[in-house]
Amino acid sequence: MEIHDLHTVFLMGVDMFRSINGLRYYGRWNEENLAELFAGFPEYALAASRKKQLLGFALGGVIQGPDTADAGYILWSAVKDREKFQGIREELLGALFTVMRAGGLKTILCPMDSGDTILETWCRKNGFLSTEHDSIAKWFSE
Repeated sequence: MEIHDLHTVFLMGVDMFRSINGLRYYGRWNEENLAELFAGFPEYALAASRKKQLLGFALGGVIQGPDTADAGYILWSAVKDREKFQGIREELLGALFTVMRAGGLKTILCPMDSGDTILETWCRKNGFLSTEHDSIAKWFSE
């Protein structure tokens, strides 16, 4: 993802998150949060496009603790048209997961909203486990 993609990513997120989860996601999805995430972790900001048209994105970051190892988190992902571009979101999530592991992260968190069957299935296929908080899946390196 490039900096010039941020506005288009933001608008896609507004459309996707509002229609999927109402105000729950929408309240945290704002231009400032997106810009800070991109500035802080550009290597974890991925986009899929075709003929200069944004098809989808996946965004993540790192939680840095003073007494614990860094943990990655997969925060937002969306695809413009799920029916037409089936599989692109899963590919973006897989690429982000690969980049995080290649960066040495041994723990990766993935917040999940109930009803997001694509994300739930992807997490299960990639070895993420449920935590005491059902809304967060966690992956540990062996």
